[in-house]
Amino acid sequence: MTKFKKLCKLLKALILSKKILHRPKNCDILIYDITFPNILLDYFKNYSLEVLPTRGESLNLYILLKSVFKKEFWECGILWSYTVTYIAECNPKIIVTFIDNNQKFYSLSSKFKDIKTIFIQNGTRGMSGDIFEYLTGEEDFFVDFMCVQNREIGEKYKKFIKGEIIIIGSLINNSFPMDLTCFPNRVVFISQFTPKKNKSDIYYSQKDGTLVFWKDFYNAEVNFLKLLQEWCVLHKKELVICGRYPSGSSEKEFFSEILKDFYFEFVPWSDIFSSYKVISTGEIVITIDSTMGFEALAQGKRVAFFPVRHTKGTVQYQFGWPANLPTRGPFWSNNLAEDSFSDILNFLDSIPNDMWLEIVESYKPILMEFDLGNKKLTSLLKNILIQ
Repeated sequence: MTKFKKLCKLLKALILSKKILHRPKNCDILIYDITFPNILLDYFKNYSLEVLPTRGESLNLYILLKSVFKKEFWECGILWSYTVTYIAECNPKIIVTFIDNNQKFYSLSSKFKDIKTIFIQNGTRGMSGDIFEYLTGEEDFFVDFMCVQNREIGEKYKKFIKGEIIIIGSLINNSFPMDLTCFPNRVVFISQFTPKKNKSDIYYSQKDGTLVFWKDFYNAEVNFLKLLQEWCVLHKKELVICGRYPSGSSEKEFFSEILKDFYFEFVPWSDIFSSYKVISTGEIVITIDSTMGFEALAQGKRVAFFPVRHTKGTVQYQFGWPANLPTRGPFWSNNLAEDSFSDILNFLDSIPNDMWLEIVESYKPILMEFDLGNKKLTSLLKNILIQ
């Protein structure tokens, strides 16, 4: 990037960002990136804390001015120079992020060898359009502690990043114990809807330049929900759709268009735990490939998975990836054949609870662990900060 372009980028940030004048304080823990669940703060409440926004939400003018005079400003870019200046000013003992798929974070340890780095996995990782599509294994990446959801994804990360793997499951899920008592004959479908980003209908671009269109990506919901409607009618089940967005979005209309002549209850998102509360009421929980489905499974809920997203013949997801599981299992199928769909739901509808919980325990290590109260994370923080 030329000096002129760097200056233009800086000027844009100066105009659009919220301006902060005071210098950040020294702290025990620095949170990298402002995207994190508020529940994370509960585990840091006994320590001094600062937050480093990385997406232009705010701009610390003191740090910016100081970073201009560093060689990284011209050699490595404005963002990197600003980041390392901010970290040096805070001088934390730990840098933690909830954005586990950020490559810049993997490089921080090379600059700050005396500061421990931790990332916490925030969602399931995919075969396509995700971080592993962009890593080569030739990068010199290091993260002291990688807190991941299961054994298999931990092994995958170790191929690209040096450091210690700690299997914690899901931070938010570990903070919300579900009540396994439920409403009889209630089926909860977990929405993964996202509004269209632009008029061109492009959802995302793969590394090779292949465009994935919104309508192709969400065609899975169209085919899937028609089968689910038939099964619910046949077995006299109540369908509840657990929304991903607050009321007022186009999400409910999306599902109403698919389920035109079928009554269902739509519950919009309202707070960090609202979806977990909705899911806990379901006798059976059904998802295509959502992280929340794995979270519910880890707590013992009866969950059916149908990862059937295809765009122009390309498989977008394989159940349990990167674990090498068959295309069909007791509670999942990578194919939307009508017989396998009904067989799986009938199985979940009839299996005794003790037998189901035995099955769940056998799959938790490779799909989603559960650590009630996040004892592993709490212990890790204590061990680092008392040194």
